[in-house]
Amino acid sequence: MPEISDKVSNMESSMPAINDLKSMMEKIERLLMEARSLTAAKKITEMTEEERRMLLMWPDERKFYLEYKNKNPQDPWSYYTEYIKKVKE
Repeated sequence: MPEISDKVSNMESSMPAINDLKSMMEKIERLLMEARSLTAAKKITEMTEEERRMLLMWPDERKFYLEYKNKNPQDPWSYYTEYIKKVKE
């Protein structure tokens, strides 16, 4: 049966490898975040103004906007005053 001192020395000898693995994981995480950011930025630039604005809306607001837009296609962005009135009710 291994002694406690043997276990401790084994752990101490493996610390550099563990630190190297941690460092590698941090680098991988940074690279993934950069890749995700670039992908998201590309998608956002390809979106229309309406799609970008709708990303910022709450689900209820988005639903109201789409209904309002169908009823008022000439001026869909004036929905907000009507939405505020509805929320206050």
